[in-house]
Amino acid sequence: LEGTFDAISARTQLLYCSDWPHWDFDLPAKMWDLPFLTEDDKRNILGFNAARVFGLEVPAKYRKPARQAAE
Repeated sequence: LEGTFDAISARTQLLYCSDWPHWDFDLPAKMWDLPFLTEDDKRNILGFNAARVFGLEVPAKYRKPARQAAE
């Protein structure tokens, strides 16, 4: 699976979707169990990639806070 994600540039290209409301859809929680993805990768796949592709504004409460400078 990791090789496939690398081959398709999933970190920046993959958009999560489900087959809800069918009984056999995949929950977004499945993404959290993939050890080769970073937190940012998961956030991109689960929503930020779609927001970028469709030109949607991401509400402030979902944006990642700016990293604070090291003291």
